[in-house]
Amino acid sequence: MKKDAQKFIVRFYEANDPLHVAAKKAAEGNHISLNSFILQAIEEKLGRGKAMDKVIEAAQEALRLQSISVLRIEKP
Repeated sequence: MKKDAQKFIVRFYEANDPLHVAAKKAAEGNHISLNSFILQAIEEKLGRGKAMDKVIEAAQEALRLQSISVLRIEKP
């Protein structure tokens, strides 16, 4: 571990929390530590957020272009 790495504690709700058990099994199945698994999950979540922002921006632009098109059609 890097000396300057930030440390976080993850607490599950109970000793045999189903989320903890599932995460541990998934980490073991991928031959990585639970810490690495959690970091990957965070990275994926943040990546999905950025991807969704792009989808929303594209949808807003499509709606804007559609409304401009409708305005042009409706003008006499």
